[in-house]
Parts: sequence; structure tokens; C-alpha cells
Amino acid sequence: MKKILILVIFSIYIQASAQDHYMDSLKSVLGHTTKPIDRFSIIVKIAETNLLLKAGVIDTSMHMELLKTAQQLKNDSLLAIAYNWIGTYMGFVKGDNTASLEYYFKALPLAENAHDKRRISSLYFDIALVNFFLQNNEEALKNIRKGGENLPDTSSPMYHFMLVQYQRNMAKYYLLTQRYDSALHYAQGLAETSARIKSQSFSFGAMYLNGSIYWKMGDVEMADVYFKKAMALNNQIASNSTKLDFYETYILFLLHTNRVKDAQARTRDLLEMGKQDNNSNVKLSAARFMQEIFETLHQTDSAYYYAKLKDELNASIFSQDNINKTQALAFND
Repeated sequence: MKKILILVIFSIYIQASAQDHYMDSLKSVLGHTTKPIDRFSIIVKIAETNLLLKAGVIDTSMHMELLKTAQQLKNDSLLAIAYNWIGTYMGFVKGDNTASLEYYFKALPLAENAHDKRRISSLYFDIALVNFFLQNNEEALKNIRKGGENLPDTSSPMYHFMLVQYQRNMAKYYLLTQRYDSALHYAQGLAETSARIKSQSFSFGAMYLNGSIYWKMGDVEMADVYFKKAMALNNQIASNSTKLDFYETYILFLLHTNRVKDAQARTRDLLEMGKQDNNSNVKLSAARFMQEIFETLHQTDSAYYYAKLKDELNASIFSQDNINKTQALAFND
């Protein structure tokens, strides 16, 4: 089993190296390109490659250039793309769920008017991810299904890029709702599609989702294998939001298997990630785990500190004002 794990990780590193070279080439081309529409296309390709490779998000200067170009050209289709990427930045880097949804819902009618299935499906899948964090699992499912209904044609070069997002979201939904056979079906499909498109970031997702599912199905040994595969890739993933999903399941697994010190170390990683991006979603998750760990260790002062921090972050993220805004956005859509 150990040899298989090493071979899998080695294969992924080779793929990542080739994609890194491609990313460098794109950035070089961008540096020599002046025409706005051409720069727009290259930036989007950089963003998509970054997502496949490291689940990363392009920097704010690129977001602003996309938006400025779309506005100058008065092109609704381009504007939908710009809003989509800005929404992703707001939600998955800054942890601002409401602002993220606002950009996604601004983009949707523009993408629909352009009949752009690739963009429509992307927006619905991203809206579902925000709803997962807000614990609106059924709202997430509604949006996943809408995204699935709008997948690009199978002949499209973007078909598998969108299919892999559908599979990830469906696996996550069935895992959260304790329908593990269905979750495993989609997680295994996710692993196959990730390999097909040579995506390190989605392979990472397939590993920890499979680990979570096997654990819930009672196969701790198999779960441990998948979690170790994911942990080996963890440092290659740029998105703290993607890492959050992994850490939340892995820390629970470590606690369940009485590896409290390992769980504490991973929770410290999580807390540092939250501080790094000033991401309330990540900090809230870390505070929850820190409280539980210190209670397990009977260190009441530390447990109280993190309980208080958790309550403050919880109140901020799930305030009635934010809930009302989120519901209004969904209703308007």
C-alpha cells in the first residue's frame, strides 16, 4: 500500500510540474500582450489553470483588469466572467459569503442571456459551495442540480472541467446528508475525472472525500490511506478554502481515532491559515476545533478563550443581517 501511495503522489508531482511550466508560459505571454480582449482571455486561462493545479485564485489586480475590460467593452458575457472570479475571491479568499453571493447573482442573468453553459454551471456550483459553508445543504443541492442541468455539451473542451466540479459537490452533499453509497459513487467518479484532466487540486479533493466516506462507512484503515494521500499533497494547494474542507474532515478523523496531538497540530495550521487571509470562515472552524481539543485535554482556560472566539465569529458570519441578505439574493434569483 505504501508503494502505491508513493507512485500516486509521484505521478501527481510530474503532472504538476508540467502545469507549472504551462502557467509560466501563460504569464510570459500576458507580459507581452497589450490588446485588452487578448489579455482578458489569457488572464481567464491563467485563472482556470491555477484552479486545476493548486485550487488557487488570481490576485486582485487581475480581477480588476477583467472587470475594467468587460466594462469598457460593454460586453455582458465578459462581465459575467469577471463577476464570477471576483465572487470566488470574496468567498474563498476573504471569507465574505454575502459579497461572494452578490457577485454570483449579478453574473447569473448575464451568463444566461449569453447562453454560456460553461459559465452558468460554474456560477451554480460556486453558489452551492457558499451554501455548504452556511449549512444550507438543501439550497446547495438545488444549485448543484441547476449547474448539472447546464453542463456544457460533451464535445466541449470545458465539459470535464465542469463535470469534475459537479461530482465534487454531489459527493460533498451526500457525505453531509449521510448517504454514503451515493457519496462514494460521486467521489470515485471525481477521482477518475480528476485524473483525466490531470488536476492536482481536484485529485486532492477526491482523496480527502474518499477518506471521509470510508471513515463514515466504518473502514478506518482505508480512510487513513486516503487521508495520508491528501496530507502529502496539502502543501501544494494554494487555496485555504480548499484546505479548510480537508482539515475539517481530517481533524475530526484524528480526534475520532484518539490522535489528539496530531489533531491539535493540524488545527494550529488551520488557525494560521485563517489569520493569513483574515478569513472568518477558516478562523471559525479553527476556533471550534481548538475549543473541543482543549476541553478534551481538560485545559479549561484555553477552551474558554476559543469558545468565546468561536461565538464572536459565529455571530459575525451568521448574523441576522447576513442571513436576510443571503435569503434575499436567493429569492431574487
